[in-house]
Amino acid sequence: MMKNYVRVLILAVLLGGFIRNAAYSQIVGWQFSTPESVGNEASAPASYANDGLTVTDLTRGAGWMAPSTTLPRGFVSSRVGTATDTTGMVAQDMYFGFNVTVKSGYKASLSNIIYKLRLSSAAGAKLYFWKYSLDGTHFNKINDPVDVSANPPTGEGAVQPTVNLSGIPALQDLPAGTTVYLRLYAGNSGTGTTAIGRSAAGTSADFSLSVGGSVENLSTSASLLAWQFGNPSTAGNEVSIAASLNNSNLETATLSRGDGLNNTATYSRAFSAIAKFASTNDFADTAIAVANDMYFTFSATAKTGYNISLSKLNYKVRRSAGGSQVWYWKYSVDGTHFVKLAEPYLLPEDNTYGIYAPSIDLSSVNALQDVVAGTTVYFRVYVSGSNNSTGSTNIGVSDQYASNSYVLSLDGTVESTLPVNLTSFTGKSNGSNILLNWQTASEKNNAYFEVLRIREGQEPLVLGIVQGKGTTNEPQSYSFTDVNPVNGTNYYQLRQVDDNGNAELSGIIPVKSGLTQPAFNAFFNGDVLNISFTSEKTAASDFLLTDLSGRIIYRKLIRLNSGQNVVQVPVSAQNGIYVATLVNQGNPVISKKIMKL
Repeated sequence: MMKNYVRVLILAVLLGGFIRNAAYSQIVGWQFSTPESVGNEASAPASYANDGLTVTDLTRGAGWMAPSTTLPRGFVSSRVGTATDTTGMVAQDMYFGFNVTVKSGYKASLSNIIYKLRLSSAAGAKLYFWKYSLDGTHFNKINDPVDVSANPPTGEGAVQPTVNLSGIPALQDLPAGTTVYLRLYAGNSGTGTTAIGRSAAGTSADFSLSVGGSVENLSTSASLLAWQFGNPSTAGNEVSIAASLNNSNLETATLSRGDGLNNTATYSRAFSAIAKFASTNDFADTAIAVANDMYFTFSATAKTGYNISLSKLNYKVRRSAGGSQVWYWKYSVDGTHFVKLAEPYLLPEDNTYGIYAPSIDLSSVNALQDVVAGTTVYFRVYVSGSNNSTGSTNIGVSDQYASNSYVLSLDGTVESTLPVNLTSFTGKSNGSNILLNWQTASEKNNAYFEVLRIREGQEPLVLGIVQGKGTTNEPQSYSFTDVNPVNGTNYYQLRQVDDNGNAELSGIIPVKSGLTQPAFNAFFNGDVLNISFTSEKTAASDFLLTDLSGRIIYRKLIRLNSGQNVVQVPVSAQNGIYVATLVNQGNPVISKKIMKL
């Protein structure tokens, strides 16, 4: 899987600024100068957050409150709690806090926290330390308390020692959906105010609170569906046209027309229509198009095991002198209630080869993000401002002979929702063994795989366990060797178990073993004949014991199960050499000389 590492904001601020002569990778940050804060707001939204993260507002715990006094370019608080030690500060919720959540399609690692404090006087909070949690309840210490009483950061405030997060494994490689709760506990305060800040006046680059790290985009947005009409060349009057490019994890998509458009017009390398109802290019006439189903349409549906997030809609349009001038996109997730996607687009003039209209941004449409499998998103572009006789309206025109001249495309990402995205599972004979190999594209909370051999009429046989890789978006490879396969065809299956004990089964694969004949053994122990045989499947087998002249001494129909069988039968026979023969349905006839002493 191709990965795009998101390049995040690099700051270099001179002496007196937040970070002196240093660049760092900021993924979340607060600055209070542009726009300038009053200081006693109830909360403060992040000034910057990486596209792969959702960040809550900066808030105060119950042990601090917004004061009546203000502090421009800061986030200021007065004490409610009176604790002077770390235990009391935690118990009295004396903290500033915020949460960071990794969005779908990303993973993140946190490297540091840099923050700036400002006290109104020495009577502000003197003791500070950071804690984090991954569940919002159980908080872990990040750093030892910092005591600023010897040098209170009054005036414009002062940057505190950087808090290192890179050595905390729990804050590295955070998968999508993970929320990190971060709190700065502050205590041992008198009657003075305590603030995060102050940001330098007149600049938006002086962050008073910042989290550094990296955010990785795991699935680069690309076209999920696209249409080209150049190769093979379309006539334009086709009833519908299947997508030329159709992501394999989406159901097959087709482009068609609403009942208000005829397919009587032809235009090479396009998808054409003539409106059944005349309208003007006044945007109010889009109501005529909506009421009379004058639209082109397609839909997108994710297959089982996948979600889709849509980012952009691209289209190229062409009209003749009397064709539609106004193009108006809407979408629906139920096929009935359609919602406007963008303001109507006015195609300026008739043309021969078509014009690319402005792309429509879908990334901010919440209903089109993380669309679950089986949900169909319907798209319609309504057309108006045409006559109803000679004016042709077209999606197109594709370049001649070009198979990649797309004139309609839907961009976005596809994300697997399966705990383990198994991409292959194969097996092959390796001498007397069978080697199984399988690969995964991604894993979530994958504890282990059970390797099963499927047996007819019996419970699957667990051959062994292979440990999983937990949570990863890197491709992984696994292997297992069955050292005791049965003769003929063996059937294998994987049972994947996650950290919570939930399990999913893979498909079953057949693998023919390289054994030349089934393992068969027979010997006398006194007057008891012991027979052992490895059978490929459950079957009735005919066992014969004959002397060297071919005379049958003993014959019995034996019921064999799939796998190893051991049978003991009483046989009264003289000492000598005999031939034991097994005729097992589905396996070759096997004979073996044995001796009774």
